Amino acid sequence: DTMSMIDQGNNRDNVLRDDEGMIAEGDQKLQYLSRLTEQLQYRPVRQKIYREYEDHIDDETEYRISTGMTRAEAMKAAVEQMGDPVETGKALDQIHRPEKVLLPWLGMLFILGLGMALVYCIQRDMRGQLWSLVSAALPRRIQINWIDLFLCIIIFTAVSYISYTKYQKFSVWAGLLLLIAPVWYLIHRTGIGGNICPVLDDTVQHLLGGEKGWITRRYYLLYVPIYGLMISYWKGKPHQIGKSLLAMALPLVFSFDWSVTDSELGSWGNFTFWTTALYLAFVFVMAVQLNIISLPKRKTVRITGVALVLAKGIYMLYDFAVVCHARWSVYYHHAGWNTMFLFFSEKRRREYSALWKTIVGDDQVSALQLFHVQMMQGIKWIGTSDILTQKLAQNEYSAEQVYLYITHGDLNTLMAYVGILPVVFVLGALTVFTVWLVKKAWRQSDRTGRLLGVSIGFVILFRILYAAAQAFSLTPGNHYVGLIPVFGGIGTEDYSGIAETLALYGMLLSIYRYRNV
Repeated sequence: DTMSMIDQGNNRDNVLRDDEGMIAEGDQKLQYLSRLTEQLQYRPVRQKIYREYEDHIDDETEYRISTGMTRAEAMKAAVEQMGDPVETGKALDQIHRPEKVLLPWLGMLFILGLGMALVYCIQRDMRGQLWSLVSAALPRRIQINWIDLFLCIIIFTAVSYISYTKYQKFSVWAGLLLLIAPVWYLIHRTGIGGNICPVLDDTVQHLLGGEKGWITRRYYLLYVPIYGLMISYWKGKPHQIGKSLLAMALPLVFSFDWSVTDSELGSWGNFTFWTTALYLAFVFVMAVQLNIISLPKRKTVRITGVALVLAKGIYMLYDFAVVCHARWSVYYHHAGWNTMFLFFSEKRRREYSALWKTIVGDDQVSALQLFHVQMMQGIKWIGTSDILTQKLAQNEYSAEQVYLYITHGDLNTLMAYVGILPVVFVLGALTVFTVWLVKKAWRQSDRTGRLLGVSIGFVILFRILYAAAQAFSLTPGNHYVGLIPVFGGIGTEDYSGIAETLALYGMLLSIYRYRNV
């Protein structure tokens, strides 16, 4: 009995010592993790680092216990193996810290300021010409709207300072919202269901700029990063491929316009629809290349390319056989091939005018279409085109032509007004800035950031290249796509295009800012 009581006392003392040791162990680990995370200036990453290092310490502790160490010894050795908490925390802080975006933010504002200055000078010098052609109210409409421009800059800044990963959770709802807005506007426009909500009707109508659905780039570019975020969000979830294909198909349905297809005088082949299909197909293919979607890489590229070519081919056959009644001259006009190389050939310009006169009955439409080509004639390396100065001084152009010319701010306008070299500098700055941000996005480890960065860069660079080609009539189509990203829309009543483009650049800056977090 005496020996039994001694053994029980010894066991009780051992338990107390073990409890004290575990408490000490817990304090030691908590103290280490606390000092480690205190060095991290970016608070949202502290919890992740805390859990990661806690798991490392626990795993190492269990391993050392299995080798014969006591828990106290194992915990102490595991903590010591992690290194000095202050030095380790400072090293982690250099890695897991948002980059400063002041420099690229100022770069974007500099490029925007260049466009704003050029458009303002054009308006200032040509407003007198427009004043003599139209009423006094019109020149006030084309002045720069500083409030709208300031709001666009706020959107750009806000998007750039929010981590792109946070948008991922709301990407599906954002995509649905972009799809619902055109539907609501169509209901309002067609009168179906009556005036359901006057305030909402007016708001949607203002946001869409009076256009049908997604026709003419009304916010449809925003769907590109949203689509990439949705694909990344669905990774590892059921029916990822089916959801991704459905999310690609829905905006294409809304961007397709049968009224254009059935019109012999409509724009070339639903340009918005085909560019949207190209952008979203690019995002899908890149998601496969980055292993976000589990599909064969080479087969996906081939199938996607073939599908786009076949779809466009079938559309062109329908256009020729049904809409143009198998008449080559009508199809030649409708498809827009007649607009190519007008800048380089006087013979082509005469044929172009004759074709319009044959189809329409007069040459007024061709005169309006040739206006931008004529402005480019006599273009200088630096300075205003002599033909532009001469024809404006002689009042040879209608008020509509001058108004469109001043307000659009496209490449034709800028080159005819300031010359080739300043425009090359502006486009070069925009291109270099975009490529630099895309390269930063591609070098990060997060696949979502890489997907978004490359996809947005593809959209912007494609628009720059196409606008440059269209300025010299190297592209088919009667559509008007010559707007430079960021510049197009300055000086008009509608700043939706600028807000849309700056939102894309804000997303690129967000990827740059949080690429290491």
